[in-house]
Amino acid sequence: MFSLGDSVFVYVSIFRGNVSVHIRKFQKYGNIFYPTKVGITLHPEWIPCIMDRENVPQTPQEIDAVNLLQKEQMKIDTVDFENFTFSRIRASQNDVKTINLTSVQWSEMMRQYDDISTVVVDHIYAFMDFYTAYSNIEGVNIDQTLPSSLDISIGTQCLLEQLKNSIADCIKEKGGLKDPLIYAEELWANKIKSFNLAALTIDVVEIADSFYRKLWEDKDFLLLSKPALYITKDFLCNIKLQDVLKDVRNILCPPYTSEYFEYL
Repeated sequence: MFSLGDSVFVYVSIFRGNVSVHIRKFQKYGNIFYPTKVGITLHPEWIPCIMDRENVPQTPQEIDAVNLLQKEQMKIDTVDFENFTFSRIRASQNDVKTINLTSVQWSEMMRQYDDISTVVVDHIYAFMDFYTAYSNIEGVNIDQTLPSSLDISIGTQCLLEQLKNSIADCIKEKGGLKDPLIYAEELWANKIKSFNLAALTIDVVEIADSFYRKLWEDKDFLLLSKPALYITKDFLCNIKLQDVLKDVRNILCPPYTSEYFEYL
């Protein structure tokens, strides 16, 4: 829950495995806030264009630019550029939900964008079906039991490390991100919002394909056979992609960076 002030909150919900972002007015009863019917629901891919901004729109042209990206499913109107009406337009033009935000509330939403986008992306990855995606790769062979010669704990750790590298490669390729480095006693790294934006555009099939290719490229896996031969159903079903993603985010977006250059 991210407060924008005046009992308006941004929060993330999940329904049947689909992640949605809500901007909603709440009503407080005692010490507890309860959601009201006043609010809108957004697709995760919409949030960058309204939250990843330097400033609240101050001209009609800026408002038009934001509206153009919503493909007529969401519209923002304003008269004085101090108060804005966000309208969510569903398939039926008669089904329109709205909420009014002040410029201060919109600014607060932009200020919290890094945290909001992190929660959104982590929820999306939590519901990715990695087992199905990997199983559907042509020619893949999934053994039900590990060879007796393999140390399960070490093997699992090695496989997870390969998965982490696979996700990192996908995100770096999609977002133009680079590995952090220290130069002239300063740590150069990636912005969290850039990482999350790239992660938002990657689907589970891309991750599975990258993981499979990387496994077969590994020439020395515990001095045994190719790591892909040691993948089991239990391993795939127990993978928590959101936790792996958090590790990758911590690596590519370390804290306390003194400067940032996305394209080094």
